[in-house]
Amino acid sequence: MYSAFAYNEKNVLEPSLMEVLSFLLKFLKRQKFELLKGSRLPVFIGLLATILVFTIHTSNNPTITSLFQRLDNLIYDQRFAFMLESPRPTEHKIVVIDIDERSLSSFGRWPWSRFDFGDLVGKLAGYGVIVLGFDYYFPEPERNLMEELREKTNGTDVASNLPPEGQLEEWSNLLDGDLHFAEQMELLDTVLGVSFKSGDSMRYGDLPEPIILLDEERTQAISFLRAIGYEGNVDILQRSARGAGFFDTIPDSDGVLRRTPLVMRFGNNLYPSLALEMMRLYFFEDKFEIQTEADLTGQFDKLTGIKVGQVFIPTDSIGQVLIPYAGISNLGQNSPYT
Repeated sequence: MYSAFAYNEKNVLEPSLMEVLSFLLKFLKRQKFELLKGSRLPVFIGLLATILVFTIHTSNNPTITSLFQRLDNLIYDQRFAFMLESPRPTEHKIVVIDIDERSLSSFGRWPWSRFDFGDLVGKLAGYGVIVLGFDYYFPEPERNLMEELREKTNGTDVASNLPPEGQLEEWSNLLDGDLHFAEQMELLDTVLGVSFKSGDSMRYGDLPEPIILLDEERTQAISFLRAIGYEGNVDILQRSARGAGFFDTIPDSDGVLRRTPLVMRFGNNLYPSLALEMMRLYFFEDKFEIQTEADLTGQFDKLTGIKVGQVFIPTDSIGQVLIPYAGISNLGQNSPYT
């Protein structure tokens, strides 16, 4: 009589899985004709789908989460493959200067001298460039041959044969690549690159003054990508630049880059990405504004976007945006990126 049931450790009678499935099948069979009447079937399917989606959305099972994240990524990739719109013409001309093999063969091996970078900035200023950004950082000062000569000859007989100190200082400035680079950056709004480290506490170089300051209470209430270390720039270069932005990205679990952070937290300060900082300077804005809304519990704030002047950029809850790939660049054929 009780063959379809099983006893648990507490000696409580429980139905077996087969018994439960059998009961559900019999119940659905009895309700089959009732469900087919009128609009009951669509309503039932809708309720079933809602329950299924809610269960998946609230599930903490890593297998289910990973499966549906992968499915979502595939759908997103296919949308770009088959539904990508042609780039629209824009008055905001964006030019990407790529340091490729041809560049290295012409100007020599990497890294280049700061004199070369300074000359590049000067030429771009002459071309009418409004904002320039480097997705590269300069954490160490460049060698100055005059300074090395002074150090090597200090306290030796050779030092007495050197020119007067004033002339040595003049020569030192002429041979200072960092000084030349810094002077050229004064000609246009320049943004230097910064690399933030989420798993390394190393702190090297200088950071710019933060655009957004958060008090301790609000910092704890909002979720941001957090860095504990960084690689910045030498002080003379960072002081001459109009700002700095990080160029770090975080690929999805399958290694594909679909989104990128616009802000990152270091201490109680928020720092912008390189692209966001260049946008701020292009629109002559002084700061960013963080837009948030309270979550369901009312204890935490959920990040909804970043406002730059009159432009609002929606983000996810940690400040990331999907990358709106514009398609393949056609060099020199009126494409938005050259």
